[in-house]
Amino acid sequence: MMQYLAIVLAFVMVLVTVWGPIWDSNRQHLTKFGWLTIAVAFAIMLVSLYTGKRQASQRMTARTVAQAELREALDQVLHPFAMLWMNADLKINNKLAFNEGRFYGDSAYMVAKLREPFFREAWSHFDLRRDPEYPSLYPSSTWWQFFSEKAARADSKFESCVAKYSAYLDAEELLEVHALQSDEFFRMRMKDLPTLVEANAHLKEYPVSFAFRGHNEDAEYLHFVDKVGVLARRLPPNPFWLPSK
Repeated sequence: MMQYLAIVLAFVMVLVTVWGPIWDSNRQHLTKFGWLTIAVAFAIMLVSLYTGKRQASQRMTARTVAQAELREALDQVLHPFAMLWMNADLKINNKLAFNEGRFYGDSAYMVAKLREPFFREAWSHFDLRRDPEYPSLYPSSTWWQFFSEKAARADSKFESCVAKYSAYLDAEELLEVHALQSDEFFRMRMKDLPTLVEANAHLKEYPVSFAFRGHNEDAEYLHFVDKVGVLARRLPPNPFWLPSK
């Protein structure tokens, strides 16, 4: 609305300058048309400043919403790993004191925990066909369902967010989201986990380590963790996990 007002005022200014002289050379001062021209020009400036500030505010709001949605999608990716960590920690009587809040709110802590040797060693203790032991939002879900469903939701959330807000996100953020979506571990070992489970139905047990380790041992997984960490550092943490002041 305000941008249209600026156009109207500019048109009025043109009409004013056409209708009469701006400067009275005999009396050496501005004419009434001159003062009116200055008033209209000043009004145009104010409207333009207000419009620019409002557009910048709207853009910042849209960017904040976009980053929050990307963070929500990233938390979907992280959720099953947090559950796996808490299950692993429970098995040794919480000796490692895994901090769920820091895992979601502190990217450095999150990356360190995902790269933790104990965590990767603990994979062998969890059968993908069994239910998570503690705590799980999906008590009737097996580990493989939990991981694949979260990955699918995250991927869908990434897609919808980029489609809606690509104009408000930095090129680097868009590239980092794409890098994570196209990551081999994310696609094959999380989203397509049902295919791996089905292909290994003949095995009596199918531990997480079997699915998450490729020919290069943990290389794929560690590359995935690096990409998650890069994106996490670009996005604000979920306010839910920030410590209260």
